[in-house]
Amino acid sequence: MSVFSSIWTDVQQQYRYGNMVVRLILLNVVVFLGIHLVDLLMRIGSMGFPLDWLAMPMNADDLLYRAWTPITYMFLHWDFWHLLWNMLFLFWFGRILQDLLGNRRILPIYFYGGLAGAAVAFALLNLLPDQNSTILLGASAGVSAVLMAAATLAPNFEIMLFVWPVRIKYIALARIVLDIIAVKGFVNTGGSVAHLGGVAVGYLFIRLLQNGTDLSLGFNRVVDGMSRLGSGLFSGKRRPGPRVAHRQPQSAGPADADRAARRNRKPRSRVAVQEGISDKQARVDQILDKIGKSGYDSLSKDEKEFLFKFSKEG
Repeated sequence: MSVFSSIWTDVQQQYRYGNMVVRLILLNVVVFLGIHLVDLLMRIGSMGFPLDWLAMPMNADDLLYRAWTPITYMFLHWDFWHLLWNMLFLFWFGRILQDLLGNRRILPIYFYGGLAGAAVAFALLNLLPDQNSTILLGASAGVSAVLMAAATLAPNFEIMLFVWPVRIKYIALARIVLDIIAVKGFVNTGGSVAHLGGVAVGYLFIRLLQNGTDLSLGFNRVVDGMSRLGSGLFSGKRRPGPRVAHRQPQSAGPADADRAARRNRKPRSRVAVQEGISDKQARVDQILDKIGKSGYDSLSKDEKEFLFKFSKEG
């Protein structure tokens, strides 16, 4: 097996079995490497990669013919440093959010943040004169949503930013202030406005979740349905029909009595199951309130262990 084949196998394994933060990072990196490889090959023929076909145009006429770009733009980077900083922020704050909320809420927050960022940037740049000729690309809006969600959920959580411990609420505040300054000075106006759109989504997602509204449920149902549909279309396997088994009557023995007892055993009621889920969610809410007031380090060992197990179930 060649070196490149081995690396690609490792990437596939990490994407298949890794958590959602790892998957998002891998997807962004693979897209970055892919477009630059294609660009290199196209430049041999005196052409370049048509970045406009994946980046989101701010012009309504162009957007009409490239309606997929509000989704593709949020996984697209052209500059290495743009990619690096976005992926570092996603790794730092995505891990915190994943430990607190579970794996299945990361993608909805990232995706909603990206869409909101695109919508806000498109609306504002079309209101300003001579500003809608630009394009939007990068994961910054989705990453901003992840950052703000983590800061809203656990504002006093500290991370080592290079060599200093910093509370994530101050990192989120700095991000907001810098983006407002950039918008006011017309410096990367579209990107900075998109960041603020992502920030708004991250904040609203957590506030709604704390009030009992989980915006990830509908999103995950759609994604799961599309995944099942895709696996069914491309697997080439037909769903097996019902089977009818015929058995000859036999005299009842100890094994038959045991099977009959299992059949007659009453299943656990749905109400009891729901009560168990509600009790877990109530305890999680209490722990999250404690984190918001006193920080993650204030949790007891049992609370940290419970939150970790709950995040794996989610």
